[in-house]
Parts: sequence; structure tokens; C-alpha cells
Amino acid sequence: MRNNPEIQEIIEGLRKAFQFHGLPWTPRRENDLPDGCLALQLPSGKRILIVCHVVISRPTVEKFHSMFAAEMKTGAELLFAATSFTQSFVDSYSEKGIHFFSRDGASRITLPGIITYIVKIQNKSQKESRNSGGSPFVGKGAMIPRIFFDQPQRVWTLVELASDAAMTKAYASIIIHRMLDNAYIRQEDNGYLLVNPEKMLDDWLSVYRFNRYVRRQMFAASFDALRKGLNIVAESLKSQNARFGFMGSSGAYLRAPYMESSIVMAYTEQIPDELPNLFPVESDGNVILYIPQNAGFLFGGHEVDGLPVVSDVQLYLDLKRMPGRNEDQADYLRDTLLNWSNENA
Repeated sequence: MRNNPEIQEIIEGLRKAFQFHGLPWTPRRENDLPDGCLALQLPSGKRILIVCHVVISRPTVEKFHSMFAAEMKTGAELLFAATSFTQSFVDSYSEKGIHFFSRDGASRITLPGIITYIVKIQNKSQKESRNSGGSPFVGKGAMIPRIFFDQPQRVWTLVELASDAAMTKAYASIIIHRMLDNAYIRQEDNGYLLVNPEKMLDDWLSVYRFNRYVRRQMFAASFDALRKGLNIVAESLKSQNARFGFMGSSGAYLRAPYMESSIVMAYTEQIPDELPNLFPVESDGNVILYIPQNAGFLFGGHEVDGLPVVSDVQLYLDLKRMPGRNEDQADYLRDTLLNWSNENA
């Protein structure tokens, strides 16, 4: 394993991912572990067993999952590291508590009680490919669709879009041309106008994945009604000057009430170390805070009775793709709040 340069690149990428999230990286090769396996002991006592191969197949995952089953029952974590995993491959093991890291593809690492986060790695060729074609709904480029949705009747110039999206005019131009090719927008004499919001939202939904967040943390709070819970969470986050917006069923309850959930959910730019009246738990919390991929998730929100809520488009996308029974709430929200006029068509 030491002499394989591809393995060393994978391990180096994993090291950077751990250190980026504040976790120590001191793995060791233990004699009782099979070839290609490392053990990592965190200061908390958590033991992580790392299986590192250039290519990892389903039989390999099943083999090592069975091999380390006894240790996992006593609290050890199992992480597979390889050159590349597809998102569907990673997602198919989400219920088994297995972690994945890939140098060039999809990754998911979740460590309850320590830090919860999702890592996605792209190599240079993938970034260049994305810049030359593909979806306008992924990463920072999604700010342009968000801006059009926020003011659907406005004609936007390239300079205005680039400025509001905090990106270069060259990059904004790439996104705009993708949107023109898909007939979401139309070029006017003085700029660009959204003409097909329904299609743009449907196409966005087709590629949207809820797990595009950086970190998730659960808390327990004392409340017997959702509205009380929303107030407790809002007061706690505001006391720490954290920017946030209620999302999922919590935000939908404020914007288009259809059902009342027992869980409060919010996106926040940071999760403070101390939150009054919120107590960190490893599972079964009734408050869940998410750090999203970028600030775009909090763009274009609303305020309802002094409580911040993410945009209606963001609510809809999350409700459609979140685990659980949120489909009816999503459809009700779209019927109620996402009805666009056809006068631009």
C-alpha cells in the first residue's frame, strides 16, 4: 500500500478532508488488520477502520462490513476510501452507517457525537467539465437561477447578475447561456427575462439532492408545540449572532401551513459551540441544524412574524428530496406560493 502512488493520493486527500474539519489524522497500520486497512483513533476514543483500495466494489464493501461487524457493534466506524464512488453507490449504503471517501467522486463521512458533515471532492478535470457544460443548478452557479426566481418579472443585465451572484462576468455568462439553451430565460434588448419558471423548477428538482450540506447537528429542546420550538431555536441562534433560516417542514409551516411537524429544522451559516436551551444529542433530536453548501441556500428568504424562512423555491426543493413524508407539504406549497404568471411567455 505504501508504494502505490494512487493509494497515497487517496490517503492524502482523506488527510486533508479530516484536517479541514478539525479532526486529527494519525492513522496506523496494525498487524491484525488485513492489507489495505488502517486504524485511526480520535481523542474522543472513537476508532475508525479505513479500507483503502484504488477500486472498491459492492462485494468488497460487504466483505469488510461483515469482517468488522463485531467492532462496529462496539462503536467503531468503517470508512472506505477509493479513487471514485458514484453518488448512487454511496447513497445505497446510507442506512448501514458506512462512510465513503473518494478522490474524484462522491463522498460521505458522518461521525455522530464528534462532527457530522458531508464531503464532496472534485478533481480539476471535473471542474473544467462542469464549466463547459452541464447543469446550472449545482454549486455556486445555482445563484443565477435563485436570482431569477427571487424577482421573476425583472429584466437582468449580465453585470447585475454577476454582481448579485458574486461571480465573474465570464462565469455568469456560462450559466446564462445554459439557461438560454434550456429556454428558461429569454434575451431582451436590455437584458434577460425569466420566461419558463415551471420548467426551470422541474429541471432543478430532477438534479437536486438534499444531502448537499456541509454539516448537520441534532439537538434536544423542550417544547410541546412547533411554534414554541421555532421561537426557542430562533432566540438561541440570534443570541449567538448566527445567520439562519427555517427550512423543510419548519419553514413550510410558516409560509404555507399544511401539517405540523414535531421537529424544528433550519439552515445556518455556522453552528455555534454554545446554544442556549439547545442540547447536542447523537440521535433522535427534535432540532436539526444544517450548514448548507453555500450562502445561496439562505438567499431570497422571507420573514414571518419575525422568524426568518428560506426562499419558497428552496423549501420546495428540500421538501421534495428530504427523507420522510414531505411530498404532500411540498405540493401544497408549490400550488399555494409558486404559481407564476404566464405574461412573460
